[in-house]
Amino acid sequence: MAKAVALIEEPRSAVTLPLDVRGTDFQERVWRALQAVPAGSTTT
Repeated sequence: MAKAVALIEEPRSAVTLPLDVRGTDFQERVWRALQAVPAGSTTT
C-alpha cells in the first residue's frame, strides 16, 4: 500500500507495482498508449 501511495504522491518516481492486468487486445493497446503519455501531460 505504501508503494501505491508514494506513486500517487510522486508520479514521476521509479516505483513499479506488479499488476495482473487482463483485457482485450484493444484494451491492452490503449493501456500501452496511456503509459507512453508523460506524467502531467495530456493528449488526444
